[in-house]
Amino acid sequence: MDGYEECDWDTLRASMIELWGDKYEIWLPPLWEHLTEAAGMETKLEELAKEIETSDGLHGASKRLYGTSNGLYGTSEGSYRASNGLYGTSDGSYGTSDGLHGASNILHKTSNRSYRASDGLYGNSKGLYGNRKGLYRARNKSYGSHHC
Repeated sequence: MDGYEECDWDTLRASMIELWGDKYEIWLPPLWEHLTEAAGMETKLEELAKEIETSDGLHGASKRLYGTSNGLYGTSEGSYRASNGLYGTSDGSYGTSDGLHGASNILHKTSNRSYRASDGLYGNSKGLYGNRKGLYRARNKSYGSHHC
């Protein structure tokens, strides 16, 4: 017998009994139980890995969350969920349950690329904030029209 990889479990057990002789009663039963349990677990893990791998390389089980290499989790809709409960997009921003996206500066990015602050106003990349009427508020808190 030149390698265990080429024999089945019965052959392995028989060779252990032959090798250990009278020590079989002491050592083999616990070891055998451990080996068969490990082999069964390995088979279960292989089956599970085949079952949960998807075509886009994400992993998960029956509509649970999918773990990715960047630590985010993908849902069945294809979005990503971060550990803080927000949803991450492919551009690295985070989406909340209301559909807004959180940027690194704590503003919320909307689908039209404007930003929403915690006070409910919207801002653009120039740092101006607007309200629902289309007025903008600059950092000095003065107000202007859409042109400013």
